Amino acid sequence: MKFATGFPSLAFHQRKTCLRNSPKKLFSYVKHSQTLLIEKNSRILFYLTFIAFPLLCLKNHLFLMKKPLRLDVFLVKKGLCDSRSQAQRLIKEGRVQVFSPVTKKFQTLSTPSTLISDMKTPVHIEQHPHLVSRAGYKLWHLIPLLKNHPSSPLQIKEARVLDIGISTGGFTDCLLQQGAKHVVGIDVGHNQLHPSLKENKKVTLFEGVNARYLSTIPELKDQKGSFDLIVIDTSFISIKHILPEALDFLTPKGKIIALIKPQFELGSIALNKKGIVKDEKLSNHFLQNDFKNFILQLGLSPLGFFKSPLRGKKGNQEFFLYAKRQENTSRPSISS
Repeated sequence: MKFATGFPSLAFHQRKTCLRNSPKKLFSYVKHSQTLLIEKNSRILFYLTFIAFPLLCLKNHLFLMKKPLRLDVFLVKKGLCDSRSQAQRLIKEGRVQVFSPVTKKFQTLSTPSTLISDMKTPVHIEQHPHLVSRAGYKLWHLIPLLKNHPSSPLQIKEARVLDIGISTGGFTDCLLQQGAKHVVGIDVGHNQLHPSLKENKKVTLFEGVNARYLSTIPELKDQKGSFDLIVIDTSFISIKHILPEALDFLTPKGKIIALIKPQFELGSIALNKKGIVKDEKLSNHFLQNDFKNFILQLGLSPLGFFKSPLRGKKGNQEFFLYAKRQENTSRPSISS
């Protein structure tokens, strides 16, 4: 007869008659039952040791582990900002620096959605004057590097500046606060300049002017070769179309600071559907080859290319060109 497996009580009605009549079978049954108990306990021990306990530990670890926080939320929880909107403004202005355990340095973060995993992460918020637009902060962060340039340090104090693409006036505001003597602003649009700059006697504005044709402005015809510094921030046009005309207004020892936006230099084939450059290697290749050759042929000496600490509105990485006139050379013609 084949008995049901398990504890004796589970199949006692099957074994009752057989066990009464056979002591040997009774002994065999008891021994078999003990073996089953040991096997079951072994299975339970294996389950607890190698499955249940590890899973419990993992669950507790995940429960205790703190979830990463967005950078703007992180600043509010740390008590550094009163609201997320204030935190986002500071981040977009490039004023928030977070310590990186990888580089062991503070890095400027410009995206509010950046995740911070540790609440104890050191953070620093730069204190500097309020500027009228986000573009001004891009230049503000660059100026200390240029002032300490090893071969050609930037001099802003008492400088006459030509601001091409003045728009709201971020660059102009930044330079005036750095001690610039006077700024002449050029823009193709109208009524964009911040009211505080419109009323500033150190600012002269020319609106509705295409930067490719600066020489057509009567008031500027006599000012060629008179600007110590030219800054350029334009959109929807290649900067190659602007530099040749701008160079005529630079003094022999003057400097140019131009914000280069690769999305307007590389063409639509290099952009994704959102208008962002697909691969930043394309931007680097453009700067170090095609564009560098262009400005050398133009009569400029590149003093350096610098990444903008703040990305463009859509997220494109932008670059600053810092350049000066080539010594003892006049501007050559550019072949088309």
